[in-house]
Amino acid sequence: MFVRIAIDQSISLHEAGDLHRLHVEVAGLDGRAIRSAVTRHGLGKVLDGGDIALRVAALRALAGDRDEHWAANFAEMIHHAQSAGWLIDEEHVRAHVNSIAAIPLPWKEQEVEK
Repeated sequence: MFVRIAIDQSISLHEAGDLHRLHVEVAGLDGRAIRSAVTRHGLGKVLDGGDIALRVAALRALAGDRDEHWAANFAEMIHHAQSAGWLIDEEHVRAHVNSIAAIPLPWKEQEVEK
């Protein structure tokens, strides 16, 4: 799974079924904008060095309604993160930030005059 922070500072969760990886993708934002988006959305906190300490509860909330199997696998992912030293404290897991090309904002296709 990964969290995306888009150019408009919106937050979204992608590939929630893939619980074998966790990172944050950031599209075209500087450090100040990333920190602002993370704080405003209650996602966690930006760490020295640029990683983000994601709130486990925020990840769970972004995933929405999931079945018990997913919930068990999510708990296992967090347990693995703890054993690997990626848990910052009981509430935050460390995630690396990958910079990606800016993601355009959604737009509605307009009819082309003939």
